[in-house]
Amino acid sequence: MVTKTLVVHGLPEAITEENLYDLFDLYGCIEDVWLKIDEDTQRPSTGVIKFRAEECARDALEAVHGLEILGSRLEVRPVLGEGEDASSDGELEFVAEISRPLWDRSKRPAVS
Repeated sequence: MVTKTLVVHGLPEAITEENLYDLFDLYGCIEDVWLKIDEDTQRPSTGVIKFRAEECARDALEAVHGLEILGSRLEVRPVLGEGEDASSDGELEFVAEISRPLWDRSKRPAVS
C-alpha cells in the first residue's frame, strides 16, 4: 500500500467528522477528515481520512478495518489512485478483528 488516504465504508448513522478524527488520530498525524453524506438518506455514506505519512495510514487500516462502532462494522480501504479505492476489484482482504472500545486511547489495538 502506497497511500496516505483511507476511505471508510459502513459508517453508523450517528458518526461525525469529529468522531472519525478522534478514532484515526490514534495512528498518526491527520491532514484532513470529511464525511460524504448520501443525498437521499441524509446519512453519512463514506468517510475519508488523509494522513501526513503512509505509515500512519497503514497502521490505521490494519487497526480499524473490521472495528464495530455503534452496531456498524467499518470497512477501511486505501485510496489507490485519483477517485479509486481498493473496492474497485471487488475484493477486500480481512486484516484483523479489532475489539477495543472507542474511549481506549492506547496505540495498540486489542486484536482477537
